[in-house]
Amino acid sequence: MNELIIYIIKATLYISVFQSFYLLVMRKTTFLRLNRIVFLAGTFLCLILPFVKIQMPVESAVITPIVLIEEAISSEPMTLPAAMVGTEVLVNWPRLIISAILVSGAVISLIVTGISYIRMSRMIRSVKAVMVDGIPVKIIEEEIPSFSWGRHIVIGRKDLEENPAILTHERMHVRCGHSFDLMAYTIVTTLQWFNPLVWIARTELKMLHEYEADELTINKGIDATQYQLLLVKKAVGAKRFQLANGFNHSKLKNRITMMHKNKTNKWMRLAYFLCIPALIGAMCCCAQNSKSGTITAPEAMPDNAVRAKSESQTISDTPEKKEPVPFNQVEVTPTFNGGDANTFSRWVNQQLKYPESCKKEGISGRVTLSFTVSETGKVTDVKVLRGVHEDLDNEAIRVVSSSPDWTPGKVDGKPVAVSYNFPIIFQTKKPENTDVVPFQFADTKPGFNGGDVNEFSKWVAQHLIYPESCKKEGISGRVTLSFTVSETGKVTDVKVLRGVHKDLDNEAIRVVSSSPDWTPGTAEGKNVAIKYTFPVLFQADKAE
Repeated sequence: MNELIIYIIKATLYISVFQSFYLLVMRKTTFLRLNRIVFLAGTFLCLILPFVKIQMPVESAVITPIVLIEEAISSEPMTLPAAMVGTEVLVNWPRLIISAILVSGAVISLIVTGISYIRMSRMIRSVKAVMVDGIPVKIIEEEIPSFSWGRHIVIGRKDLEENPAILTHERMHVRCGHSFDLMAYTIVTTLQWFNPLVWIARTELKMLHEYEADELTINKGIDATQYQLLLVKKAVGAKRFQLANGFNHSKLKNRITMMHKNKTNKWMRLAYFLCIPALIGAMCCCAQNSKSGTITAPEAMPDNAVRAKSESQTISDTPEKKEPVPFNQVEVTPTFNGGDANTFSRWVNQQLKYPESCKKEGISGRVTLSFTVSETGKVTDVKVLRGVHEDLDNEAIRVVSSSPDWTPGKVDGKPVAVSYNFPIIFQTKKPENTDVVPFQFADTKPGFNGGDVNEFSKWVAQHLIYPESCKKEGISGRVTLSFTVSETGKVTDVKVLRGVHKDLDNEAIRVVSSSPDWTPGTAEGKNVAIKYTFPVLFQADKAE
């Protein structure tokens, strides 16, 4: 559904730009056939352009890595189960509703058009045809507005006998194939039923048909003055079918004005080229850039405080050139050891060694690399985009270049190369308090029920009881706690760093304090106390 909405938005923009240009610049010119061809071709081109993907030539964005602090936030804020909050949001309802409205409107538009077509077809089939110059003419005894559709003309007997110009006019519609234009444009009105410009432009297309039929009719030797008087006489008639071309269908004043209008200077045709920059500008507004596809790695660093995090991918050319593909265009992203780029971040953390020369001198900072995961899964083209020190830069290159093979990314089912920007932070700061070790300095992280802190998040969610007082008043928010997993695996020193309400704070403390024992973390081969910052998110329905 997301792709449908994006396509509709882009198509609406392109069609609005093109048809606005036509209505403002070209609608009053006398290039009737050219206007008709360009109008239809340009409109359908606007329906195709959303499938054309272009990239803006901008530098790849680098997101600031997570800042090292004394206490590492070890898990994402958790959301309480549906039993606690009343409802669990699993569907993007706004997007689903918008998609349903778009599809429903298109279906209704198609049904209305289909009904008109069926009624018109029934009338055409109900009368025996008389061939006039190879065209089937259906003569109706009653007085009706004449019209043409496809290869058929429907006309009242009285008009046929008294006003032969009407038959000539309808023959011009048939000869020019105007009905097929309207049939094709039905695709546009179905997809863009909500766009008023499309319906205005549809009226202009039918006007073009009338202008062209009027011009050809007069060129057949019909007296222009008598023809215009006939138009006035028939102007009060009703339009019978929205799909058909009819003699008294369009605006009288515009048709008569066009008959008297001087031919537009032929150089005015070049004005259509002015629409090209406008469409290019619209495409640039819809262009994708390299900032999408960011990856975050919340995993903490091992000893020596080295942290790696994969981020946004660099801009590259199309896969046909065997060059790196932008991350947001990869249908299947590369994987590392069965995981994503975050798994690679953890692997890098384990392999990095802080250069002794830099450690002694206290040199630290962020080394930003770029590398490519090739079509075969090899890590290639490792480069330093922003360095700190030669030794730190070389260590970062060494580890990333020694990466095991990845599973390559894919586009259209074929392996492609994907490029990454990858910053590595070297920081020499050691924890001042040796009694409690911050999360990022543990060699082995504490374990809970055979899992990590995410497993603990699930356990907490299962045991939380939403305070009735807060539920009734619709009080919700995030309670941020700190706690320590001791050397023996006990959860101790549970504190509120940022509270929401006394009852919510107390419930969060109660559950975390009642935690079963953990498997303690280690540093330098010894069990150590590890400190966590742990956010708990309470969400409640508003009180009725």
